[in-house]
Amino acid sequence: FANVIRTSSPDVRNNAAAIDNLRDSFVKLSQELPVSFKVLSEIGTLGGQLGIDSSGMDEFVEVVAKLGATTDLSVDRAATALGRFKALLAVPEEDFEELASSILKVGVNSVATESQIVNVATQISSMGAFAGLTAQDVVGLSGALASVGAAPEISRGTLTRLFTLISRAVSGSGEELAKFAKISG
Repeated sequence: FANVIRTSSPDVRNNAAAIDNLRDSFVKLSQELPVSFKVLSEIGTLGGQLGIDSSGMDEFVEVVAKLGATTDLSVDRAATALGRFKALLAVPEEDFEELASSILKVGVNSVATESQIVNVATQISSMGAFAGLTAQDVVGLSGALASVGAAPEISRGTLTRLFTLISRAVSGSGEELAKFAKISG
């Protein structure tokens, strides 16, 4: 738990009551979930390193632990993915459970595993943000791309080219835009 304190924001690190509350929260979670206090502390350490705010740390740790327990994602991979979604797609910490549910649902309803979906999603997140996609849109698109066996790096390159072409067509508003409009209906 010392690493959780070390990586936490100063408002936790310098506040004994906040440290006690966070520790108590981890103890309670370890009694409710099939995850040890040690693993929860490792998740909390990752959360601190990823910039998860102290007010959202409990939810982050719980969501990552649940993803680790119910999917093929390791807790390290799940934590890193949520941290990247937060940074690249501006997903607020209070929406992590909804995002995790999206990943799980797409994994259940596609022929891709959750780890394949997350691998593609982290590759295409920045381009998805550029195109105005939500985190759930990115997860859904990632599930489709992973289901057809597209490698994450190829998916990123393809979407980068596609959205660049669309952006150019929109700014040129000529024949190319008309072609995109016709294709998209």
